[in-house]
Amino acid sequence: MAFIFSLLISFLTGSALVDRLLSDKDGKTPLALRLFLGLGLGWGFSSALLFVWLLTIGRFHKSYLLLELLLCLFFVTLSAVKKERRPKNLEPKVPLAPPSGFSRITAVGFYLLLTGGILILVLLSILYPHGNWDAWAIWNNRARFIFRAAADWQEAFNPLLGWSHPDYPLLLPLSIARCWFYLGEEKLWVPSAMALLFTLITTGMVVSSLSLIISRSQGYLAGIILLGTPFYLIHGASQYADIPLAFYFLSGIVLLSLSNQRSSNGCGGSILAGLMIGFSAWTKNEGLMLAALIPLSLLIKAAFTHRWKLPGKSCTFFLIGVAPALAVLLYQKIQLAPANDLLVLARPAQLAANLADAERVIQILIRFFKSAFYFGQWPIPLAPFLILYALVARLSDQASKAHIFPFVLIFLQTGGYFLVFLLTPHNLTWHLDTSLDRLFLQLFPSLLFAIFSVLKTPEEILLCLRRHSNLISLSLSWIIVFRLDMFHLLGKNL
Repeated sequence: MAFIFSLLISFLTGSALVDRLLSDKDGKTPLALRLFLGLGLGWGFSSALLFVWLLTIGRFHKSYLLLELLLCLFFVTLSAVKKERRPKNLEPKVPLAPPSGFSRITAVGFYLLLTGGILILVLLSILYPHGNWDAWAIWNNRARFIFRAAADWQEAFNPLLGWSHPDYPLLLPLSIARCWFYLGEEKLWVPSAMALLFTLITTGMVVSSLSLIISRSQGYLAGIILLGTPFYLIHGASQYADIPLAFYFLSGIVLLSLSNQRSSNGCGGSILAGLMIGFSAWTKNEGLMLAALIPLSLLIKAAFTHRWKLPGKSCTFFLIGVAPALAVLLYQKIQLAPANDLLVLARPAQLAANLADAERVIQILIRFFKSAFYFGQWPIPLAPFLILYALVARLSDQASKAHIFPFVLIFLQTGGYFLVFLLTPHNLTWHLDTSLDRLFLQLFPSLLFAIFSVLKTPEEILLCLRRHSNLISLSLSWIIVFRLDMFHLLGKNL
């Protein structure tokens, strides 16, 4: 019950903030989107609040729970205050039609995969209760330091623990420690529960956002592909921070896309997007890169659309939203944590040599293309299927130059990862082997959103090209049938 209460406090706080920000000009957000955004925002807010409490008070005390409750009641009350009614602009570009036959088929397929996915996540969590290496060496390790050390919690950043990356951000460790504070004891299942919930709300964000702006079948189709990706579920149970990071990436991109597609300036949506991207930086260092690239992506989009005013306003409100999380993160990095290992080991001469090394560039490019082609651990590579489907579906009639923003941002973030590998002081092969697939996983849900937000819906395809109905049905069957490979893998582990 204490764990559920901690989730409820986070959800109500986050949901109230979501409702207040988005209803300012856009009316109420759909319930499903409020649920997923509310949980993610609530966890980010509560983890930052706990960090400030520990810095100020020095150790955890039960009065912190009272503070969270009072803040929750304040935000809920603030959200409930009646405001001047304004027209709703947060609506799909094409009004949602009643569920079609294909929509019902995709819904059944999605919920079957969702049920199987939850079962797989639970069984993997039972098999590996401590998660994989980074879980117990970094994220859960930091959470245990914070929970057990009381007034000495800052020893978690001791340079002697350099092998555990003490400079890494704290959203996930503090979220886990917070749940333990609510429970009054350290429970092994809490990190597994957090991993399961983050995997589910990431999936929910993909489905609900596409259902909102395109169609239900489009949302379910993207959800089927996401849940049908073995690496997504395997890694979801690993208790790493990559799935939480993927959630905040996706949320920020969805909110900015919605804000930029509306006729109003969407200041609330841009502020909320800033909060989400700020909390991505509070989750992993890669979020800092994305936060820096978003203004550049908006400017590139403005150059394509020749509309400079709206991106300028979006950048301003985005920076307002991102500022609180970045302030907390910068304090942790400057005042508490040692320098990142990539910075400590970097040498100017070596960096210059790496930049001029053509063989190194080619090696990284080959690994990028190979990892992208085989991404997800599908029995048959997913990339050709997505390319084939995109060629069959073609661009939606509603697709415009404004939809370029998510693709530009994902491309720039991938380019940033490329640059990190090019400059890394670590052994290049080792660095690629241990991190490249996870970096692609961080962007995968956002890429699915970007792709399916510009393609025709299955209903539109069937209306235009009846002969492709067998291809689509075959493709969906292929996803669902080969999804059984996960159960085969699970059987091997058992």
